[in-house]
Amino acid sequence: MIRAAQATRWPILAAMLWVGCGPRERGITLFYTNDIHATYGPSPAVWVDGEPLVGGFVSLRRQFERERKGVKHWLLLDGGDLLSGGPAGDLVYRGVQGGHMIRFMNALGYDAMSLGNHDLDFGADNLSRALSLASFPVLAANVLNDTGTPLTGAGWVVFRRGGLRVGVIGVVTNRLEQLVSRATSARFEVLQPGVVSDSLARFLDPRTDLLVVLSHCGLEVDRYLARRLGPVVDVIVGGHSHDRLETPEEHNGVIIVQAGTKLRYLGRLDLEVREDRAVNYENRLILLDDTVSAPSVPGSLAWLADSLDASLEAAYGDTVGEIATRMGRSYHRESALGNWVADALRWYADADVAFVNSGTFRSDVLPGPLTIRQIREVVPFANTVVTFSCTGRELDVILRHNVEAAIAESHGILQVSGCSCRATVVGTDTIMETALAGMPIKPDSIYKCATVDFVASAHSQRYLGMVPSDVYDHSILLSSAVERAVRAKASLGSVVEGRLVLDGVEARRGEKS
Repeated sequence: MIRAAQATRWPILAAMLWVGCGPRERGITLFYTNDIHATYGPSPAVWVDGEPLVGGFVSLRRQFERERKGVKHWLLLDGGDLLSGGPAGDLVYRGVQGGHMIRFMNALGYDAMSLGNHDLDFGADNLSRALSLASFPVLAANVLNDTGTPLTGAGWVVFRRGGLRVGVIGVVTNRLEQLVSRATSARFEVLQPGVVSDSLARFLDPRTDLLVVLSHCGLEVDRYLARRLGPVVDVIVGGHSHDRLETPEEHNGVIIVQAGTKLRYLGRLDLEVREDRAVNYENRLILLDDTVSAPSVPGSLAWLADSLDASLEAAYGDTVGEIATRMGRSYHRESALGNWVADALRWYADADVAFVNSGTFRSDVLPGPLTIRQIREVVPFANTVVTFSCTGRELDVILRHNVEAAIAESHGILQVSGCSCRATVVGTDTIMETALAGMPIKPDSIYKCATVDFVASAHSQRYLGMVPSDVYDHSILLSSAVERAVRAKASLGSVVEGRLVLDGVEARRGEKS
């Protein structure tokens, strides 16, 4: 495979690939996306100066058509998480919540997609209807229904492109059951992606010339898969961890690629295949920055996008308040955005404390007028507000559990309101100081806590370190609770103010590594 020092050879290789390949030396291009999260139009590129608007399906079509000119053989693949994660996921098309996203994928002519955990946010029945709507297979080899077959109906597929047989296997994170509701996870069994992909790869290897794994498992797991599956598997197209890999990773002869999130990039991987192996390659991430207006001809992608814009504007276009300062996210630390939403939740529920899992947040908030649509872009998932009671001792358990998650970065922390915690790491010990409304937490007092059903009802041990006994569901979405708080001017902004402070954490991490 081409290493950095060999990259300049690619123009010569390209000529060999597309013009003069011998019978056992052929070329194919894999175009790929991942973690679209119900994003169909442009969004701010926060990592670029000026934060220009980039991405979306209209720009993707233009770039895709440009890139595939002169390419004889190609596949267009996606790494999962399509239906949910943005306001477009709220809308129903032909009985499918998030179904408009399938319309866009069909129009682009995608060849295959891996199932993502958020594609099950609206339940297994909604997924089944989405599969019927899709003109491409959705692969989930390690997620089995009660008949022992893939939940999506397909675990792998073989494509023929110019005499090449390309096998594509789809696998999903083995933590899938922790990431969806209990009612949904009861409908399937999740097997280890490494075991399943290994078995399928060995089965498909003699029947194919190139093997690709579509993995919605995250980069860390993809590295493990590569070490296990190489050299039988050639490529892993990843998802779930939202990594933007400008330079592919290579492990045990396996190429790992991933294209960020929210449809801001199109990945292009050009491969030379010889003797059942990918022997040379070049990869590029193409920024989808061509966002000029396109003719809105009925049935076109621009028309679909405009129609969806109009529907969302009608449903969520109202301005509900004014935000003074930018509020950003953090997955493992206190954030201004997390404080803002947690404050709004605590106000709505009239609770002593509130907890919101950091994985809920999918967009920052910019200064200026705030619409319902923007709130639903920030907290897009169908999580409902719940309350429960706990003693001061149990509250200390929750806060300590949250500190441990922050130190280990084992999962997204709970953003908090109404309480604070300072943790100092000394050697292997963690010393904690906690407070509620600036006062010590009383061990025997009863406190009212607010959070979302995903935290308290579905995954309480993971996030709280305990199982609440009196959870009450208010049957209102978190986004609606935030909207009401903003309308009431109860929560118009926040800053990082020391609700979760960690001292000495880097030293502890150094010892662990």
